[in-house]
Amino acid sequence: MKNCKMFIMGIMTALIAVMLITTVFAAYANKSITITYRDIKIIIGGEQIEPKDVTGKTVEPFIYDGTTYLPLRAVSEAVGYDVSWDDKTSTVKLTKKSDNPTTPELEPETKPEIEKETEQETQPETEPDPGPVLAAAFDFDYIIEENGVTIKKYIGKGGEVIIPDKIEGKDVTNIERFAFSYDLNLTGLTIPKSVEYIGTRMIYDCYNLAYINVSEDNTNFCSVGGVLFDKDKTKLIQYPSGDKKTEYTVPSGVKTIGEAAFSYCIYLKTLNLSDSVADIEQWGFVYAESIENLYIGSGLESIEYRAFIGTPHLKKITVSASNTKYYAVDGVLFDKNKNELVKYPGADERESYNIPSGITSICGYAFYSCYNLTDIILPSTLKSIGYASFEYCNGLKNVNIPDSVESIGTWAFTKCSGLESVKIGKGILTISGLAFKDSRGLKDVYFASSTPPTTDSSAFDGVNENARAIIPDGATAYGEAGSLWNGLIVTYISQK
Repeated sequence: MKNCKMFIMGIMTALIAVMLITTVFAAYANKSITITYRDIKIIIGGEQIEPKDVTGKTVEPFIYDGTTYLPLRAVSEAVGYDVSWDDKTSTVKLTKKSDNPTTPELEPETKPEIEKETEQETQPETEPDPGPVLAAAFDFDYIIEENGVTIKKYIGKGGEVIIPDKIEGKDVTNIERFAFSYDLNLTGLTIPKSVEYIGTRMIYDCYNLAYINVSEDNTNFCSVGGVLFDKDKTKLIQYPSGDKKTEYTVPSGVKTIGEAAFSYCIYLKTLNLSDSVADIEQWGFVYAESIENLYIGSGLESIEYRAFIGTPHLKKITVSASNTKYYAVDGVLFDKNKNELVKYPGADERESYNIPSGITSICGYAFYSCYNLTDIILPSTLKSIGYASFEYCNGLKNVNIPDSVESIGTWAFTKCSGLESVKIGKGILTISGLAFKDSRGLKDVYFASSTPPTTDSSAFDGVNENARAIIPDGATAYGEAGSLWNGLIVTYISQK
């Protein structure tokens, strides 16, 4: 222990010298130096300490010119010394804590009063929340037309914004597509009575937007609970991304979920579509990252195929037994005729999935970003694999496409980083461009048919540079052995 103390004191003496020299030098000149951080750990008496400065902020040790520099205050206090600095004499003083004079105890009745005064002196003033603020003309890019003002883009500071009903004396009548999008400072929005038209995705990727209000005098739009609807409440136009509710039920009477209506919701976990909802427009739930459970009522008739892009936490889809267009099995969504697989939830924990026999089509984006899947079994009834249907399925390693499949859509297996081999059956007629793009691990593509499918070189852009098209002997239409067929090296094998 004595040796340990002597060692510590040696470090402290060196540190004092370094700090004094550095401080004195700094008083006379400025110099830029290059230092190295290496996640250096400080262990004293067998215990690791986390060095902090006088304000409590972590200070990281560093290396300069071959010497390791440790924070003096943190090390000194860890071994029982207090540190003080005399600015007039440029002196660092270390004093044993036991040597410090004892601070007299304050009288009980006066102590709280002194502490209160100290808090009042040191506590910084916080700016009051201004609340909703009426925006000025200079907060917008806009154009003035004969029938009113069109807002093209909001360029203000954000917060709770009230759109004025007039700019330069003319009614604000139109708000263009994306006008308030990509604004992380926007926390609330109020639409005036004058607005007649709102472009799709007017509000998009605004994570902190907690509400959308509409003037009660507006004859075209309304708001219920901070959610934007058309005036008769048959279309849900926009749910605010930053609303902190975890469950929401679409009101009865709503028929349409608008384009990107639930985009970028970061708190909503359960969404219930009432029986009146009949249509879900494109990108209806795009990047609704928090949604885990979706309930579909009895009235839903159509879902645009891009509605579910970017819903990585979706675990389960449930459908009313009275719905005549859709049904769900084990959380997976199908059409009622049992021909199409519409959506497999991205957060389903199964590693292997066997698509039921009878399914003829896998819809676009059906398995998009299903990271847990390592094995997919395609039925012998399958005819088409849709647009981007398995994009970003990084766990897939080998895929066997049955003889029944006639077409593979654009982006169908793009960016499947773990994919190594694909076997394509005899029935294939078309492989769309970009179908396997950037699946960089793909090495072997087996073709059972002697007749090449219709495709182009972009279908295999970005796969392994030595990827092979493995073809049965005698199928000369692919070219000579060693030549390139749409970017793949032609390799013939004998059939057994």
